[in-house]
Amino acid sequence: MTEIKKDNTLIHFFLVFLGIFSCWSIIYIIRKSIEYDCLYILNMVIPITIGVTYENLRISKDWKLTILKIFGSLILSLVVFMDKTGLTQDRIQETLTIWSYTFIAVFGITSMLYHNEKVILKMSEGISLLQSISFIYWINEMYREEILNHYIIVFIVSSFSILSIYNSFSYKKLSPNNKLALSLWSSMIMIVFSIETFFSIIKNENHKISEIPFLITTYLEYFILGVSLVYLLKNAQLLSRYFPDKSEGYKKFKKRIGKVNQIQINRYSDNQLKRKDTLFALIVLPLIYFSNYQYELFEPRLLIWGLFIIFPIINDIKNSTMTKKQ
Repeated sequence: MTEIKKDNTLIHFFLVFLGIFSCWSIIYIIRKSIEYDCLYILNMVIPITIGVTYENLRISKDWKLTILKIFGSLILSLVVFMDKTGLTQDRIQETLTIWSYTFIAVFGITSMLYHNEKVILKMSEGISLLQSISFIYWINEMYREEILNHYIIVFIVSSFSILSIYNSFSYKKLSPNNKLALSLWSSMIMIVFSIETFFSIIKNENHKISEIPFLITTYLEYFILGVSLVYLLKNAQLLSRYFPDKSEGYKKFKKRIGKVNQIQINRYSDNQLKRKDTLFALIVLPLIYFSNYQYELFEPRLLIWGLFIIFPIINDIKNSTMTKKQ
């Protein structure tokens, strides 16, 4: 009990100390942004920070640790201002741009490193089904009329999607091999989505446009980018463990792969999706995606990530309501 109190006291001390320094840092950044006409940088930094923070709190629900990571990342990123040579307007603008990317990178990496086991993204039949349907839609958006020419991609996507749909309808308990296959499939899907989202949004540089109506879409895009960064870094970390180390022999490598496989298997929930929920997803999701495919109402990546964020919230509300009724 005494150790817990000491830990809380230490966390509060760092929160106050880093908070004061961070407030000064924020004022400094804003002042420099206004002074050198770079306020648009905040149109990127703020929504990305909110996105990474949202995903941090969704995973760990530890707001104190999340705030500490924001404060720490903010202070560490100020190292880019240490170079005082050639302080022209162009140089300062370039430094502010570098600072924004540095802060986002540091915050994203600390979000991955300091969750320990909590940051291992949990998987379930429902998530696998959502990701598989979304990936089919994304592939169709990417290739449109040429989709059938890419038969290898079609075969791979179809195989895992059929496995995902079959498991969603079946009440048979998932085998470790099925869990491993679907977990690896999920990691690859999320890495592809995250990389595509990252390069598409960063390349557009929409944060430099300051019109209010356009800013709403820009903030939404960069919020989604923040969420996707956490998925990208964590899934990349999971898959990187499969690469061999030069210093280890075959036996050690085989033993380590067995442990990595077990992590993938353990993150997959044994809770099975109800058939009516599966049927609902198989009707509603394709209908939403087909409507967008035909009428182009939203950017495909915004729609996909929007559903990734909204569906788990709906599922949590539904489960919470059912628990209360019981």
